[in-house]
Amino acid sequence: MFPKGTSELNLQCMSPWPNQQVSVLSLDGSHLATLKLPRPGEWATLHAQLPPNQDSLVIAVKIIHAPDDQGLSADPRRLGAALR
Repeated sequence: MFPKGTSELNLQCMSPWPNQQVSVLSLDGSHLATLKLPRPGEWATLHAQLPPNQDSLVIAVKIIHAPDDQGLSADPRRLGAALR
């Protein structure tokens, strides 16, 4: 259970890249949570406790590649992580 006035964020994350990391920060840069994803293509849940009155967040993704740069496909989009 979280302290009164706080909120809980549960964010499902997946990445096609190994060693991916997704972080949640407040707008002032305070670290709220980090999730190291287990394996490419596998979903995992990031849990974060949000401070009171927190109406905006920063989501940071460590690794971003394009599949064509990695020799995986002709897809030129730069991909980091899927969030749901």
